[in-house]
Amino acid sequence: MAADKPMSWNHDALANDLARRIRDGGKVWTWCNLTVGAWSGPRPDIMTFARWRYDNPQIGAYEIKVQRSDLLSDLNSGKWRKYLEHCQSVTFAMPHGLATKDEIPAECGVMFRTGRGWRTERRPTNIGSPCSVQAMAKLLTCHPDREPHPGMSKWEADAEATRCRDKFRQEAGQRFGHALARLASDVADGKDPAGEARKRADEILAEARAEADTIMADIKPLLTILGVTDSSGSWAVKAAVKKAVADLSADGRVQSAEQALAEIERALDRAKSLIAAAASSQVAA
Repeated sequence: MAADKPMSWNHDALANDLARRIRDGGKVWTWCNLTVGAWSGPRPDIMTFARWRYDNPQIGAYEIKVQRSDLLSDLNSGKWRKYLEHCQSVTFAMPHGLATKDEIPAECGVMFRTGRGWRTERRPTNIGSPCSVQAMAKLLTCHPDREPHPGMSKWEADAEATRCRDKFRQEAGQRFGHALARLASDVADGKDPAGEARKRADEILAEARAEADTIMADIKPLLTILGVTDSSGSWAVKAAVKKAVADLSADGRVQSAEQALAEIERALDRAKSLIAAAASSQVAA
């Protein structure tokens, strides 16, 4: 539970306040209340793009919370994970006292608005999918939020924003032009690229699980001989292997047993790798 009483903020006012804080210095663009990817996709309160990351585009999503019940509802539903299909990170921002950082998933960033300004409690981890073509297309077709930089006239600020926007379109357009053309062609043909990608990921996951099950079925009789179950951990299996080797007499059976036991260890390692790869594919999908 939060220790202090949170400051009173209106949702939109807090979002605009954070967007101004992120844009300070002009190195990061922000988009408020914009759907990410498809027009019907999820809608972060703020999306950000660092102007110097054209070679490795990084889109950040920010969730603004001013009500504790709303925060807990989103955390329980996992709504924020939908942003990771197009964005690389998610940060929760809220008035100080609304929650503690330990209540927010460890991979998410946490920012608190105090009476003295914004404080970054924890930076996010980039766990989202690589910057998607759909997300870049959306940013390319929508003007970022902007306001005059300190010390600049409105004319100078508008000229700077236009120059930066043109550079963004040129460099990002060159990088994603071919992919956007393919995407537009697929959509025009009635295809669903995102759906096809999810279907292929599900197929890969099913194949990996099936192969892992086959491997486990093959080595189960050997595990039974060793006196361990298929649910035993790798430490128990290795201990049983060492004991079996120690119990064998020093004749030709030792070499045969060592080869068989080595095969068991390799099969176990392979099964663990397949299961880990399958889990990673499922998260990425």
